Amino acid sequence: RRRHTRSLCDWSSDVCSSDLAEYLVDVDALVQALGGRVVLVGHSMGGTIASLYAGIRPEAVAGLVILDGLGLPDGLSGTMERWRAHLDGHRSLRPPRTLGSVEEAMQRILALHPMLDERHARLLAERGTRPVEGGVAWSTDPRHRLRMAVPYRQDQHAKLLSEVRCPVLLVWPETPAFAEEDIRRLTSLLPMARQLVVPNTTHALHMQAPVSVAEAIRALLQVLTDSSKGAI
Repeated sequence: RRRHTRSLCDWSSDVCSSDLAEYLVDVDALVQALGGRVVLVGHSMGGTIASLYAGIRPEAVAGLVILDGLGLPDGLSGTMERWRAHLDGHRSLRPPRTLGSVEEAMQRILALHPMLDERHARLLAERGTRPVEGGVAWSTDPRHRLRMAVPYRQDQHAKLLSEVRCPVLLVWPETPAFAEEDIRRLTSLLPMARQLVVPNTTHALHMQAPVSVAEAIRALLQVLTDSSKGAI
């Protein structure tokens, strides 16, 4: 029985890209459409993108919340290998494989995140898959698996972090996904930022401890509200 797969052409390169700059374009367009100043909340790569944007457009960001996602390993080395890997990756790209069911997708998520409970794993599986002939398939763009041709550079990120002018909340799991050295280097550029560690969590901390994370975000929003009223 032939599996129904989605053509790679069904994903628009203007919408999904492994290049951080493309995501910044999307954030900028959204902020412009909303008007006024915004509070950005980002998890993982989204946190890195949000922090970059807050440095590029400090006048547009009233507050910043980063969930286990401030920066990436420095990509200065291996330029030739990086470009070759990027091109080779495009050559070998295939649409996502078909899974038998949402249940199978949930079990794969639990294998990667054993501290996640089944209810939240199922929610992620339902949101992260789409029905196809023979089962379900991951709905993410397969190009996300490619190595970025243009490397992430911590020195550039550092310069942008030094331009952030809003209150910042850094929320970390007990077991961060990022190297401690990278975390220390980048957080040192945000000396006024408040940091919070959520016990018994890993990278999916917002799913493992949603109440704790929500309360932390709510507290920052309250500070911003009080500040706008002249209370602080």
